[in-house]
Amino acid sequence: MYFLATTAIERFWDKKKQILFLQEGCYRFSKRNRDINYKIMPSVFSNKEKIHQCLHEVEQTTEKILEAMVPVFNNLHEVNYGKRYWRIIIGRWLNDYIFAVYDRYYSIVHALEIDPNLESIVLDESCYIVPKDFTETLNYLSDDFYNLQIYSQIFKFIGKNFPSKKLVYQIENEGINHNTIRIENKILRKSDTLIMNMSYFSEMVDLMLINKCHFPIESHWIKEFILPDFNICKQTRQKMKLNIKAENQFEDFIISQIFNNMPVAYIEGYRYIEKKYQEHPVYSTIPRGILSAVSYNADAVFNQWAATCAENGTKLIAVAHSVAGSTYSDFEEHEKKICDRFYAAGLITHKDNNKVKVLPSPKFCARIEFEKLENLSDILFISSNIKRYQGPFSWLITLSPNEYSNNQQIFWETLSPNLKKCVRVRLYARDWGQDCEKRWKSFAPDVILESWEILLAARMQKSKVIVCDNFQTTFTEALLFNKPAILYFDYKKYINFLHPEAVKCFDELHFVGILYDNPASAAQLLNRSYLEIDEWWNDNARQSARKNACKVFTGYLKEGVDQWVKELDCLFDDKKEDSKKISYEKHENIQYENLQEYLNGLSGEKIAILGINKIAQYMAQFISQLCHKKIVGIIDENVENFGKYLSGVNINSFQEIMKENPDLIIIADLPSGRIQELYLKKYIPATVKIINPARDLPEPIFRELLNTVFGEHFGRVTIKNG
Repeated sequence: MYFLATTAIERFWDKKKQILFLQEGCYRFSKRNRDINYKIMPSVFSNKEKIHQCLHEVEQTTEKILEAMVPVFNNLHEVNYGKRYWRIIIGRWLNDYIFAVYDRYYSIVHALEIDPNLESIVLDESCYIVPKDFTETLNYLSDDFYNLQIYSQIFKFIGKNFPSKKLVYQIENEGINHNTIRIENKILRKSDTLIMNMSYFSEMVDLMLINKCHFPIESHWIKEFILPDFNICKQTRQKMKLNIKAENQFEDFIISQIFNNMPVAYIEGYRYIEKKYQEHPVYSTIPRGILSAVSYNADAVFNQWAATCAENGTKLIAVAHSVAGSTYSDFEEHEKKICDRFYAAGLITHKDNNKVKVLPSPKFCARIEFEKLENLSDILFISSNIKRYQGPFSWLITLSPNEYSNNQQIFWETLSPNLKKCVRVRLYARDWGQDCEKRWKSFAPDVILESWEILLAARMQKSKVIVCDNFQTTFTEALLFNKPAILYFDYKKYINFLHPEAVKCFDELHFVGILYDNPASAAQLLNRSYLEIDEWWNDNARQSARKNACKVFTGYLKEGVDQWVKELDCLFDDKKEDSKKISYEKHENIQYENLQEYLNGLSGEKIAILGINKIAQYMAQFISQLCHKKIVGIIDENVENFGKYLSGVNINSFQEIMKENPDLIIIADLPSGRIQELYLKKYIPATVKIINPARDLPEPIFRELLNTVFGEHFGRVTIKNG
């Protein structure tokens, strides 16, 4: 008779008996040098048929329960919203929770099939915890305590009255911080604004979109709200009942526990969140559109605001934040259901959903290749990780942690001794109790493990070659940066989860020797080609395969920003601004090599800079040195004041300069050119040309201007490689 250990918490083991570990993650690598009689049960996702079955059953159960929840929540919160509203708020949590419980439930079922008389120890009910929101649920589902709670609930439901123990929950914090803010631009707050939050566009692309699109745009990187502690109202939760009939015992268990485990954000915290977004400087408005790459999948305040906005006609737009390839992504499937438009990355076709359009990935818009550095030697090995407790489908779901680590060991042991000295390993940001560092040190005691203090893109640039042990965004970034890269990844195992276009691309990468289906072959390639890796990488066939992979997986194009501008203008074409009063200086059919050639090619001999700060002064100085045209002054925010920042300019009146120079060229400064341009409409004649750099300059020339004006004088905004 086995003793079933459901988690890695040893207080809940009986080491005197033969232990059956419910999964490999229950017996941590760092604890294995012990005299314990044990057996590890295989995963319920041991083959692709079971994965497909799981995805199908989880989706069916999720839809059934969501439908039944609508009247329950409307009654609880005294509102009258439809299924879409509640899907936006609780849909992602519901799907991931049911998926996780599916894994835990059928693992218990499988264990009882192995030994119907097994024993175990459960968590005392007085110690149960409730997550605050979806983000906290994800953290809980990755640690031991919450999983012990779920297993204990399952045992009780199926009638197994095992002895219990008490345990106080301790937060497992690995130092991941999601509370960063990137851009706060509150100038344009109007009801016809498109608000972008965590769009994954770079700062430069944000600036170009704001200036080129024919409607107001705000771009933010608003941190996720940390909710306060709430008192759990057990009485309220006990009254919440689903009017639904379970079709099997698993669904019966879900229905019995769904409200006990539901985050407080959806029950006790609903009104608090409502007040929170109503008071927020961004979320207090009902905008024309909302665009995000990640916020629909996490932030409770954002989602409740977005749900309310959708009820009032706001268009919800989601963009892919990862590379294309897989036919299934739990977060993308959720976004497709809740949003009016989903923008997928790459050149993958999506014939089954008219909401989906393909555009270049926001994360890779306007990316440029690395500047080539000499005398590089590092082999940067970029690793991923596998959660100890299974979550929604990922590339690594059919690999156990031991198999994944063993592949890394095979790569290391196949590598030549001289090359081992060049290896730098970048572990995944979160360990999830897998003891990844100790695993590496067990077979490579002298290997250098790097921290995340150095930005990954910067580290990639300073490496000679990059090795990835799974298909991830980082590998695609290396291809975009045109950095020698090698991937070992047995993609044929996942053939049923890949788009046909992705399979064809993987076949090509495999044929030219960039992709390998095993770690030994990847290491052997390095042994042969390390010294001539650049020559190997620049082979015509490999470069062709690289470029094709960039297009297939990210949709990367040099005109990517213009494609986004065209698409967004089309999406919101009912309210395009009237631009007849302004003559825009554009040269769409002329190619300019650099900024100097562009400026000299402009019709007109006099230039004024439109701006209100030192940036305008630096632009004036820079442009005056670069071209033969005369800088006649700087227009400040009061418009009437003209030239007071520029020595040698005696003109005091903006109206005066307009009369004397009807063919004047006005160049707006970089950060707020669009705002000032709109303000100027009522002052300038139609003959005056306004150039808005972020909108009107060809992208390479705009980069040159940004690098020169910002980089040289401020050192705080540059075109970043990656």
